[in-house]
Amino acid sequence: KQLRETLASFKGGDIKKNTSIEPFKPTKNTYEVDVTLKPDQTAEFGLNLLVGAGRKLVLHYNPKTSILCLDRTNCTDFLSNEKYNSVFAKKMYAPVSLDNGVLKLHIFVDQASVEIFTNDGEVVLSAVTYPSEEQLGVQFYSNEGNTEIVSLDVWNMKSIW
Repeated sequence: KQLRETLASFKGGDIKKNTSIEPFKPTKNTYEVDVTLKPDQTAEFGLNLLVGAGRKLVLHYNPKTSILCLDRTNCTDFLSNEKYNSVFAKKMYAPVSLDNGVLKLHIFVDQASVEIFTNDGEVVLSAVTYPSEEQLGVQFYSNEGNTEIVSLDVWNMKSIW
């Protein structure tokens, strides 16, 4: 909490079916997101982190299968080593159930790393990323149904370096 800068807070917004929204844009790739999302019964939803320069890190949730997917197949501009790219460009999956109809995500982005805590630490995903300095965008999206942003708190963070 000592590294947090100014709080940006949003409550009660809706992400309509087959659309995306950008409720904030960090000033650098060092930020924290604490969000609670409530999908309708048909909505698949998620966040695109590190959006820019034609790339993004996708965090996708499917409530029908209760699977959270972190997709880093298109999140870096480091493409010089074919063997490395075949290992790096992967999708990670984890079973995560909605908690009383909502998914709580607490996300930390610190330059080349992303930490995602679901439902108060029930499941944790960690990933190394290599975004360019232009990859500052954050998008929330919902497919096949609507998703409510119950609450969203965002902080730019001071780097630990």
